[in-house]
Order: sequence, then C-alpha cells, then structure tokens
Amino acid sequence: MSDNNAAGLWRAVLLQAITDATEPLSTKRLSTRMDQIRCREWFTRPNRDFDEVCHLAGVEPDRVRKHVVPLIAEASKRDQPMPDRATQKPYRRFSGRDRGVGQLPRENVRDRMSPSAQDSSNLEIF
Repeated sequence: MSDNNAAGLWRAVLLQAITDATEPLSTKRLSTRMDQIRCREWFTRPNRDFDEVCHLAGVEPDRVRKHVVPLIAEASKRDQPMPDRATQKPYRRFSGRDRGVGQLPRENVRDRMSPSAQDSSNLEIF
C-alpha cells in the first residue's frame, strides 16, 4: 500500500472517530454508549495512540484536538441519560422449541415467496 493510500485510510479512521465522538451518547445500547465515551476520551486525553494515528493520517494532533474538543462539548450538551432497565424493551430469550434460521416448514417459506420466485424455485440447478 502506498503512503498516500495508507494516509487516506488513517484519515478515514480519524473521521469515523470524530463522528462517533461528536454524536450525542446512545440511549439504546450501553455498549455503544461506552464506546462513544472512550472515543471522546481518546480525543480529550493526551495519549500516544491518538498522536500516532494523526501522524499516520498526515495531520497535526493539536490541530485535530483544537477542532474536535468544542464539537464534543457541544454534543455532550445534547446527551440524554441512559433509561432505566425497567423501561427498556425486554430482551427475548429463545427457548429450545423456537425454530432457527432455515428451519421453517417448506410450505411457510413458499407462502412468503413472490409468484416469480415460486416459479424459479421449481428449477433444478444441481
């Protein structure tokens, strides 16, 4: 990979991190929320990884921080608290009786197929 392509790849990594850090914190998934918090810390706390990524992307770390930290501060004003677990949609656990992918009876699958797909399913490919 040429240096130009590598720098473009690292710039894309940096842009994705900026996007993740500058959106309001997720209220849907705790794991996503924690990833966003770690991403914000990556920009706001001095660390070698951030400096290395900026170097590989061909940008100055201080300049990136100067641009991103105010955006993070603005996004944090729109953060909402994580809802209580009692108000969240319950997680459905599958029992052993539930059918998995590909275990539906043949007639049910055919009922959901379009007429043209039903016609083509009669073809023998092998």
